[in-house]
Amino acid sequence: MSNKKWFFFSFSVPARLQGFRVKIWRKLNAMGAVQIKNSVYVLPVNEQIQEQLVWMGKETDEQGGESLVIANGALLNMTDSQIAASFTKARDEDFRDLGEEIRAVLAGADSQERVITLRKLEKRLDTLRAIDFFPSGKGASLQKMLDEAQKTLVEGHAVVPQADAALYCQKNWVTRANPYVD
Repeated sequence: MSNKKWFFFSFSVPARLQGFRVKIWRKLNAMGAVQIKNSVYVLPVNEQIQEQLVWMGKETDEQGGESLVIANGALLNMTDSQIAASFTKARDEDFRDLGEEIRAVLAGADSQERVITLRKLEKRLDTLRAIDFFPSGKGASLQKMLDEAQKTLVEGHAVVPQADAALYCQKNWVTRANPYVD
């Protein structure tokens, strides 16, 4: 039975290249890869992932390491549902950690820092949702939590009204020669 849903990536680098090993590991994590065995990572098939894996393989080989990218291989000791469950488990852990951070921020007092932190957390959530290949609903619930938090922040603060641009057209504006920022 040929497995057409997954890319498998394996690499090894010499011991002297610890920094490079960490770089590849971080790239794989950023792509949403799940480690199924010691040095075997798996990702669902799509064109962008294929290109990234091929580039990482070339980079590994150029650094003096070895890499292997397998497409359409067959795994005899793991089913597709077990692999998908590994992805779900990994993202659920990420969402749980992010949820704890969101709850901690929401428990704090209203401040400008809170608004900035919520925006950063929303960006992290967007990044996680982009690599949530098998959504379990946890990402959507965190998004709902953030939306409600931002809604209460907007309701609690005055909103600056939008100005009518027509009121400022055809006017003489006085400025100084050669303006610059102090």
